[in-house]
Amino acid sequence: QCETNENTQLAITTKGFSAVCSVRLILAIYLIDFVQSFSVMFNWNNALTRWAASLDFNQMGIILVALFVIAWVVAITIWHVFKLADKEQII
Repeated sequence: QCETNENTQLAITTKGFSAVCSVRLILAIYLIDFVQSFSVMFNWNNALTRWAASLDFNQMGIILVALFVIAWVVAITIWHVFKLADKEQII
């Protein structure tokens, strides 16, 4: 029988949250790239395409890396504060 406690559940929830956030960020980047590409190909000109065209992928990349660094720091802090390394189980 596998024993679970709130620290183990926190670790599982944190891993799931991280995966969901990563997938959402990837989808957002592809959606913006899609809008930018198709606005040029089909000569679309509306508020959405102007907004997408004004985005700077270099700046977005720096922000994205900073967000991932912050997420890792928070995850490591949670890992140490709740001493999850001592309670790790194979589920």
